[in-house]
Amino acid sequence: MVVLGALPLELAGGQAAPRGLDQVRKGFLNPPPAYRPLVRWFWPGGDVRDAELRREVRLLDEAGFGGAEIQPFRFGLDPAAPPDVLRRVNDYLTPSFFTHVGSAVAEAAARGMWIDYTFGSGWPFGGGLDITPELAALELRVAHHAVTGGGRFQGSIPWPAEQPGFGSFISHLTGWRDVWPDGWRQRFQARERLVAVVAMRGTAAGLDTTDRRDPIGRPIVVVRRPGALDLRSAVVLTDRVRPDRTLDWTMPEGDWQLFTLVQAPTDQRVLGGVGGSPQLVLDHLKRAALDAHIRAVGESAVRRLRPYAGGAFRGIFMDSLELEALLNWTDGFLAAFRRRRGYDLTRFLPFLNGEYDAPGVGARVRYDYARTVSDLLIDNLYQPLASWAGRHRLMARIQAHGAPADVLRIYGLSDSPETESLYAGGRYDFLKLAGSGAAAYGRRLVSSESFVWIGQEFQTTPEKIKRSADELLTAGVNQIVYSGFPYEYLDRPEPGWSPFVSPFPYSSHLNQHDPFWTFLPPLNQYLTRLQYLSRIGVTVAPLALFRGALPYDEGSIGAPVAKLGARLLEAGYDYHQVNEHSLLRSRVSHGKLVSPGGAVHERLVVVDEERMSLELVRRLDGFARAGLPILFVGRRPAAEVGYLHHEPRTAAIATLVARMASGSAGAVGGIDSAVALIAAATPPNVRFEGPSAGLSFIQKRIGAAEVYFLRNGTADLRVLDVVLPGARGRPERWDPWTGLVAPVDEWSPTPAGPRIALRLEPYGSTVLVFDPSHRAPLAGPVPTEPGSRRMVPVDGGAERWSFRAIGPGRPEFAVRSLDSLFDWSRDPELRHFSGRGQYSIDFEVGSIDPARDWVELDLGAVRDVAEIRINERPGPTLLLRPYRADVTGLVRPGRNHLEVTVTNPLLNRLIGSGMTLGLVFGGAFGRAPDLLPAGLLGPVHVRVEAGEARPPR
Repeated sequence: MVVLGALPLELAGGQAAPRGLDQVRKGFLNPPPAYRPLVRWFWPGGDVRDAELRREVRLLDEAGFGGAEIQPFRFGLDPAAPPDVLRRVNDYLTPSFFTHVGSAVAEAAARGMWIDYTFGSGWPFGGGLDITPELAALELRVAHHAVTGGGRFQGSIPWPAEQPGFGSFISHLTGWRDVWPDGWRQRFQARERLVAVVAMRGTAAGLDTTDRRDPIGRPIVVVRRPGALDLRSAVVLTDRVRPDRTLDWTMPEGDWQLFTLVQAPTDQRVLGGVGGSPQLVLDHLKRAALDAHIRAVGESAVRRLRPYAGGAFRGIFMDSLELEALLNWTDGFLAAFRRRRGYDLTRFLPFLNGEYDAPGVGARVRYDYARTVSDLLIDNLYQPLASWAGRHRLMARIQAHGAPADVLRIYGLSDSPETESLYAGGRYDFLKLAGSGAAAYGRRLVSSESFVWIGQEFQTTPEKIKRSADELLTAGVNQIVYSGFPYEYLDRPEPGWSPFVSPFPYSSHLNQHDPFWTFLPPLNQYLTRLQYLSRIGVTVAPLALFRGALPYDEGSIGAPVAKLGARLLEAGYDYHQVNEHSLLRSRVSHGKLVSPGGAVHERLVVVDEERMSLELVRRLDGFARAGLPILFVGRRPAAEVGYLHHEPRTAAIATLVARMASGSAGAVGGIDSAVALIAAATPPNVRFEGPSAGLSFIQKRIGAAEVYFLRNGTADLRVLDVVLPGARGRPERWDPWTGLVAPVDEWSPTPAGPRIALRLEPYGSTVLVFDPSHRAPLAGPVPTEPGSRRMVPVDGGAERWSFRAIGPGRPEFAVRSLDSLFDWSRDPELRHFSGRGQYSIDFEVGSIDPARDWVELDLGAVRDVAEIRINERPGPTLLLRPYRADVTGLVRPGRNHLEVTVTNPLLNRLIGSGMTLGLVFGGAFGRAPDLLPAGLLGPVHVRVEAGEARPPR
């Protein structure tokens, strides 16, 4: 892993100790470029040009990005392109390819930016001639046959059918064809071999074939009733199987279930991989496979980019794993299992897929199997990859989710644990996992693959970016990674190549061909300031929630930890999830839990964990005796989670849990009781005095200052009071859009903490900072007596709007006179228009006192960005709701001229052009999108308030 001294401190996610809040204020006003967002840079394989790469780095710098992550693949490219084009696309990991990478890195270095390098083309890892059939991913397949005993079994054993690979299906779907080197297919098929044949007395499982199908059309089978097996009757028959797959076995009396367990290659292919060959996914449990990949992908890059390593060549990126194996397997798995778990797995193999069970056996063996897969992945993939990066002064950015492993531990191995907004539907409990792993293991940088939505291609607006980014920031993310920025590849009409359109309609497509590109600089400056505060601060999370599950289950919407976490957030408590690995390395200091990474929690909460390892229960007992409050919610630990020696270990667990119950460890029956007990004993981060649904927050500690970022995740105005128990001193409001700091006037001290009146516009957010060096309230401006208020309609009088369309694909008319405002998508001439539409109108406001009056322009509804000019002078640009602007100083007494230029997304024009959109697997995940509302919808009016202090903006 990277030692922070190997990289510039800010690029590595570290912080210099702030020398007081004044220094932080200066940094907030003008944050260093290292705190800017990152962007995923889609390359059409190796078909790029150095001059264009340098130009695009300059574009990214001007748009407010700090760096880019190179992601070369073939999605969206034409497999029938001319041979010379396909050769360039497949020019990957060659000297010419790294010359292109070097050009991008050199330009980034000249601009104080950085480049991250995806550790392979497409995902998961693999591809190229270095991943031979002997290094390809394996799975364990199971075939079953019910037989009646008391006779002789003579014949062929059941043999599992070959499973089609998802990657090869996608290649077929997109028109790309596999090219197998001579002899590879035979070597690939030769990896299929018998692992074991096991027979046990018992009943067959009840399986139902549903009407539902997986993405490649296979019917989904569910277990209606697990088969019941008698482990004492288990017979391993492997040695009796002849080479022709026949078995001669004299069966004892009874009903027997005969299982054949076969090791076979998964046939999973790298999605979108370039470089030719059949793109085999490597065996992620096998160290030799990773070493081959490192030699091909990593060592080649380091040799050519060594002068930039640790600077402009910042790090490597590993995408989410998402393996397709029925049961993950590797050569030598049985021996590895015996070494790690202490017993032979062979006779337990029929229990692994969950279709069969035995009292006290199935769940324990499946846990031991899952733990072994996790250990092998960490020891043979994640840990050595992170160590390799560190030795070369590179940062390791890793997405742990999707791996059948301990995701929190893998996040902790990464220099920048990375989440994403697509996986698990972007559920909040999932998004918090990366920040939890960072807190547990002491990582300062938490990144996210951001702005990825299924079926919403070419629909990303500044408001959607801001809304999603705010959620990620409250979840602990402090390095937004836009996904993504397509290299300008004009192999088709405007806007050119975008990789995730069809058959994969997701991701954002933000480059200079997108109408909103020019509006990114202020948005990125907003994100930069918030990321600056988050990265130099330490998250304050009073609660640690134990997570016993190793991988993250996308289907676990009702998981107890997720349900309790949601309730705690509504009650104003932030939390981190912790795993067994980190708890075994944690300590208690002054009655608080201190993780190995230094995170401090007031209380540990364990939810519905009936099985737990004896080692962890002993650790919890030690915590309780050291004074840490522990709360068991629902079922308490009552049994050993693994199989070996589980009976005596279960007895020991019962003794320890009883002792904890008599001490400082409490227990409650459900989530409501848990929240009530925690609220009675532990102050929250934020106490909402009003409905809190849809609100989220994060509290950061910077030196002695407390920083709160609060977000309204709803489309409704939220007005309520909040009490901040941990805050001391004078409250200030820090504006991420401008970097300006202003005192908070509407607040009052209470015994529980300062109370602040909060007004959050739809999808609005605010930053509150408490400066402990100023304990007396700071007097704000004295408001004048309320005066008159005038509402001046702009679009309802005798004046008519004048409208003209600007940009590509504009309609035939030059200027249109409008009786009223309307939605472009409902107009025959404008329904397929995407670009900029300019509205103009004259209006009267009467008298205005410039010294006392405040004037606001309210545009009503806008889809989606509005640029304002009044009396030929530029006004504010409004990126999101509410579309209101302070125009004091622009509006004059009497007659005024207003111009509003509205920009909408590309989607409507692309639908009109006939582009194929939204065909994910024949509609399995969505449908082609509809036209989007567009234009200035209004109503538009001007509000003049006389005799009042100007409201804070």
